Amino acid sequence: MKKSKFILLSLISLSLVGCGNVTSSTTTSSAAPSSEAPIGTSSVEESTTVANSSVTETSSSAKESSAEESSVEASSAGESSAEETSSVEDSTSVEDSSTSEDSSSSFDPYSVGWSKSITDTMVKYLNGQVIPLVSVGKYSECYVITSSYTDVYHLEIEGANVLDATLLSNANTNFVNAGWTIGTNSTTKLTATLESDKGDLSVEIGKDDSDFVVVKIFFDEPYDPTIATAWDTDVTQDFTDYLAGIVPTYVYLGTANPISEYDTYDKELVISGGKWVDTCVADIKTQLGADWTVADETTTGFTATYTNAADNTVVTMVLSKKSKGYSSSLYLITATYSVKEAFNPSSFTAWPQSVQDVFDDTFEPGLNIPAIYLGTKSPTASASYSGTYVTVEGA
Repeated sequence: MKKSKFILLSLISLSLVGCGNVTSSTTTSSAAPSSEAPIGTSSVEESTTVANSSVTETSSSAKESSAEESSVEASSAGESSAEETSSVEDSTSVEDSSTSEDSSSSFDPYSVGWSKSITDTMVKYLNGQVIPLVSVGKYSECYVITSSYTDVYHLEIEGANVLDATLLSNANTNFVNAGWTIGTNSTTKLTATLESDKGDLSVEIGKDDSDFVVVKIFFDEPYDPTIATAWDTDVTQDFTDYLAGIVPTYVYLGTANPISEYDTYDKELVISGGKWVDTCVADIKTQLGADWTVADETTTGFTATYTNAADNTVVTMVLSKKSKGYSSSLYLITATYSVKEAFNPSSFTAWPQSVQDVFDDTFEPGLNIPAIYLGTKSPTASASYSGTYVTVEGA
């Protein structure tokens, strides 16, 4: 016999309580793309798009306030693909990676020997660059680490091979052949650096507590407003979920890979960019264009507002020079977005993807919970500690 579910509803929040297992064959309603995206803003192709082909598992709500809390995006080396397994390195082979930093336009980053998923991550986060081959082993994974107070982000490859002198010797040969400058070169550690117009790179090869090889890749990304023209998939999805379906005009924040995080307390979407550059204030103001009204401009930022004519929703962006961590000397270009909506129940027809994800994780995938307007098109959801109910908060 099916057990019942109870739904508790108030004007500002909705609690869904689940008792026991519930069977349902109803398909999940997808969040519909907004038809009210303003003129001069980036369009949303599909509000349910949450995956990026090169990296996954990024938490958009994670706070960077703790150095121990890593906001990561994992890319697996793959297990069954012939393309993946063909790239597994033989630690005795060093010939194929000597051209991994070839600057010519004909250079194929996928020819170096890394798995496709690891290469995808390097290409995306290192401005098209790929480091020489290191024998990390099959099933290794590459992560994007954003929690460090000393850099915007860096990559870490967690290897499946045990670090030994032969592995480091072969890696040293590959880096030397590719034109890198070797720093530390011992039986337990190797460091190397490369100066590049695409952004300087430094690599540290060491081991974890279990003696497995770990490769850390640091990237000094140059300031280049021409490198990107649109928000990436993850940031676009967060705008859709948390800014009433509106994706604001794209602005370059000092990196092609900004990190988005939703502040549930202040109800703001924070986009952290690259290292602060004074010229970014004028550049971003120009990129916003005439649709935005800029006020309170200083040498370290301004406030800009946009009003969506379709429903009078107002989006506010605050550009600021923000320290990464309380004691960090690293300052990032940061844009903080908030939204003020007019009361419009007819505009809400489906839960945002972020809310639907919580339903799926807490109850069961595919459970269809009717959408209820709570004063905003961007409600937020959280599961109870016990995992027995979900609270959805509105305006």
